[in-house]
Amino acid sequence: MDLPKTYQACIEADKAERTLSEKQWAIGDALVEELGPVCSGRKRRNTGLGTKLAALSETLNDEGILCSVATLISYRRTASIFPLVKRITSLHFNIHSEAGSPNMLKRILERNPQPTSRDVIYWRKYFAEEDAGKQENEIITELELKELEDKAKAKAKVKTITNAEVEANKIITDAEAKAAEIVNNEATLKDAKAEAARILAEAKKAEDTARQTAKDIETIAKAKIKTKIKALATKASKKAAKIIEDAQAKAATIVKEAEAGPRLTLIETPKPKPLVRGPLYTDGDTVFQEASKSATKAAIDITDLRNTIPYFNLMTPKNIEFILTLVVDLDGTITEAKQQLQGLKTARTKGPRLVEINGDALPQQ
Repeated sequence: MDLPKTYQACIEADKAERTLSEKQWAIGDALVEELGPVCSGRKRRNTGLGTKLAALSETLNDEGILCSVATLISYRRTASIFPLVKRITSLHFNIHSEAGSPNMLKRILERNPQPTSRDVIYWRKYFAEEDAGKQENEIITELELKELEDKAKAKAKVKTITNAEVEANKIITDAEAKAAEIVNNEATLKDAKAEAARILAEAKKAEDTARQTAKDIETIAKAKIKTKIKALATKASKKAAKIIEDAQAKAATIVKEAEAGPRLTLIETPKPKPLVRGPLYTDGDTVFQEASKSATKAAIDITDLRNTIPYFNLMTPKNIEFILTLVVDLDGTITEAKQQLQGLKTARTKGPRLVEINGDALPQQ
């Protein structure tokens, strides 16, 4: 059984003591529950509805309940159009079915609150003619509106064309201006390229000049440095030669005076008061030895310096500075020897007078 609920509703409607309207609503609601509401205004799907209703009708007829397929379709349609909230319980099922829609039923009830099936048919025809007239008037009105709309569109089109022409002219003017600007830009670009080429050429020329100038400056600087080195070497050579000459003379004098000086052994006086006439040397040989050492060192430095002088022109400023330092050291050595010699002279001339008595040296006042 494809539609058991509808079948059961038909059986109960045949047996129950209810009004015909209630039985019709019960069957219609069962059909809507099992088959769904009527699809109005939409494409219907092939669900085998006719076959199911035909089988149900045949089963009911076999059991002595006369119910055609058309009747079942009518029940389902009415129950779908008038759900429970839109039904008027005081009116029969057939009144709803003849009205066809809740809106039509409402219009009919406004004219006749208690219509019969014949009244419903009358008012449906009446409202249909009235709606047709309104529809015709609406069509005329729509035509008039369409005509007005067409005229408005035509005017708008003319205005649009005019605006389009104005816009087109503006676009053309802008395009011409843009084209002129492009031409000018091309000319400017060409000039800019030429100017850039000229600047690059000048830059290359300036670079070449700078390189040549740098070479010239380097050559001049080397020449100046070489000249300065030669001048320093010459000056150092002269100064060194002079220092060597002086050092030789001073060293000879130191050696000579040291050798000619007294070799004395000084002793302190036995008197309780010390002598205060001059420095008191405890060993004259020590003074002579120190003077000899200084003279010998001066002679060695003079020899080294003499051997170095021929190479002054080949030396760098740093080497020349070293040689000049050597000269200064030599000068210091000679000065130290002179000081020692002077001390020896002082001891000899200003020291205490000494005499030898039986081999003992005693101070003489």
